Amino acid sequence: IFTLSFPGMFWYVQSNGTIDRSLNENRNMAALIDFYEAHRMHQYFLYNHPSRGEIRVRFYKPLVVPKTMRSDSRRMGVTEPFDVQLIYEP
Repeated sequence: IFTLSFPGMFWYVQSNGTIDRSLNENRNMAALIDFYEAHRMHQYFLYNHPSRGEIRVRFYKPLVVPKTMRSDSRRMGVTEPFDVQLIYEP
């Protein structure tokens, strides 16, 4: 089991008020939710582990969306820190 710790992710909002799911996908909370919903805990995906390289994993526990701590004038919000657990599947 691998635990990925995120110091927070961003909610990006477009000028029309809708959530921007494509901006900065590596730090975008909406993009992570979309990815989780596409895979849930049963579908495998490839994760680039820092020391093992590309490995096959799946979500070990359901994604719990953290609370949003604050937002700023650049039309984005920041979540509280959170963890995601992945399980290695050979």
